[in-house]
Amino acid sequence: MVFQSDPVVAGYTLTPLFLQQILAVSIGSIAIIALIVLFVRMRRTARREQGIARAQADVDRTLRKLRSQLGYTAQLLNGERDKVSYDRLRFRDADAAHLAKLVSDAEYLYRECQNTLDKAVRNLPNTPEEHDYRELGRIAATLAPQIEPIETLLQQAIRHRSTLEQQLGQFSQAIDQTKQAQLTLSQRLTTLGISQRAMLQQPDAHLKTAREALETHNYEQIGPNTHAALEGYQHINRLLNSMFELRTSIKTGRSAAEKAGMQGFDVSASLEGFQQALSLLDKALAAMMSGQIDVGEQLIGQAESMRKEAVTTGGNTPQQQQRNNELLALLQQQGEHLSQQHATTYEVFLDVILAHPSLWLDIAQVGSEASVHLRYSYYYTQLALRRNAPTTSNTTLTAQTINLANQSMQRTQTLWQVVEQRQEIIRAMHKLAHEEYIEAEESYDRAQMQLADGTVANSSALDELKTTFNALQQMIDEVPFDSLTCYQRARQFNHALFDLVPFEGGQIAFVLAKRVNRMREVLTRQVTLLEQFVTLYPQALPVQIARGIQSIRLEATAFETSLYTASNVTVPIVPELQKLTQRYERLNNAIQHIAQQLPSLRLKHIQELEHAHGLCQTVLKYISLTNDQTVMQIAMTRLYEINDQWMSGKIDMRTAQKMVATIATDLDPNQSMTVYEIEYPYLALRAWGKAGLIAPSEEIPWLPIRTPHPHW
Repeated sequence: MVFQSDPVVAGYTLTPLFLQQILAVSIGSIAIIALIVLFVRMRRTARREQGIARAQADVDRTLRKLRSQLGYTAQLLNGERDKVSYDRLRFRDADAAHLAKLVSDAEYLYRECQNTLDKAVRNLPNTPEEHDYRELGRIAATLAPQIEPIETLLQQAIRHRSTLEQQLGQFSQAIDQTKQAQLTLSQRLTTLGISQRAMLQQPDAHLKTAREALETHNYEQIGPNTHAALEGYQHINRLLNSMFELRTSIKTGRSAAEKAGMQGFDVSASLEGFQQALSLLDKALAAMMSGQIDVGEQLIGQAESMRKEAVTTGGNTPQQQQRNNELLALLQQQGEHLSQQHATTYEVFLDVILAHPSLWLDIAQVGSEASVHLRYSYYYTQLALRRNAPTTSNTTLTAQTINLANQSMQRTQTLWQVVEQRQEIIRAMHKLAHEEYIEAEESYDRAQMQLADGTVANSSALDELKTTFNALQQMIDEVPFDSLTCYQRARQFNHALFDLVPFEGGQIAFVLAKRVNRMREVLTRQVTLLEQFVTLYPQALPVQIARGIQSIRLEATAFETSLYTASNVTVPIVPELQKLTQRYERLNNAIQHIAQQLPSLRLKHIQELEHAHGLCQTVLKYISLTNDQTVMQIAMTRLYEINDQWMSGKIDMRTAQKMVATIATDLDPNQSMTVYEIEYPYLALRAWGKAGLIAPSEEIPWLPIRTPHPHW
């Protein structure tokens, strides 16, 4: 037997023990690798199962929320689906179709959403993986926003149905209210024994139309017809109330008239008026019973007017007569006072003429106008005294006559006030002009002294102002004294010297303040002169000039406010005072521009009044020759209307003259030439101081003997 030694590998002897060690190491390595692989697989399996569990949990939450929303939506849908079948019975076809369309669209979207969800759930494998759950979750997430449009459609249907139901409720309530008004009125008419079928025919027809419209879903007809029916029932009810109240008032008024008749007053016209009012009420009731509600309302109105007139000439006659007597006594006292004031005002007028060469021109002939107004006042007062006698008392006509007397007296007072204010203005202007001249004289003397001292170097400028100062010296001594022109020239002279002759720094502000304050006083009186022209000749001014005077008044008020602000300090504000000086210059130019136009406007106005006076005289002559009392009354009324339209500015003088001339051509005087006495009309369309048929010409105790001055 041959024995071999152990093999040698890479220098190592492969003994059995060594081989055993290698085998053991290999088996151990394999075991470790197997364990590692097993561990990795177990970790992967665990992560997969955890991912599946998380995905399943997420899907479960999403599905629960989605199914909850779908369940709520299904409840809304089922409720609306049930109501749709009744909508066709309650609402008109268009509204029912709209509701059905909303519900149908919502149901379609709901089914689409539900089917998509069901399909996604069915497609889920028996052993779903994480991605299967994620896919299902994604589908569920996309379905969630689709539920909101479904609910929106259903909410629209709910709101629209609620609106329709509320509208139907309002219509039903309106019809019920109208039916109740019909029932109440019908019971009242039945109680009073008044036939109601024809009376209520029109509102009943409206009520019937409204009820039929509700049944046929013709909603547009319900509101107007229920309103018309209800208003008709209420209107008839009001007319019935008025009729019964009128009957009660007529009974009371007739009783008072009978008592006045027992006191000696002539109340026959009043009693006749009450009887006519009752007759009109009977006719009104008959018209309403025949369905002529408008005619009945007109007759009730005529009855009320008749009752008022009857009360005035009946039961109220003693009280109204007493009131008229008191007013007439007051008018007589005022007339006597104005008569006494006449002489005083005349003396004031003469003083104004002597005091100023031009500021009296616009008040010339004011005495003539006032004399005519005094004659009017005396004439109307005497006429009112005759009309207020118990046997011939007409309290309404007497009150109108007293009003005319009062108007003419107030115009006289206004004219006297203008004359007296004019005297005050002229006196104030004299004072202001002298103050401005004295300051101009002092400034000029100071300038001469400073020129001699060499303080003022511009001697040529002073030489030019010397001529102006000499003219001022002559003007200040003139009689009558044009104070307004003198003030303006002295003011301009002082303004020119202001830059040439320096003042000490502390004096400038006070000198300017004193000058601007005089400007304010002069401006106030200049504006008053313009406003007095408006008072004397309100119809003579064009609209643009009247507006210009109003604007100047506002500017003058603002000027005074600004002056108070600038001067009401310890040291007046020089820049503000200089601005006010420039402001006065602009206002003065505007005033002079208007004042230059006033004389021509006054002359034109007087000429137009002369022409209108002649036309009115002709018309009144024709009226006095007319035997027809109705034609006479119409012509007089027309003359008054034209006069009022002209005074209110609705027509111009030329139009008024044409309209007055038309009255004369339309009259056909009686050929017998019988002249009837007519009441003197109180017209503004007349010339001053002229009487004839326009104004009373007889002498009156109130008016003193005329003074000889031609301008008075």
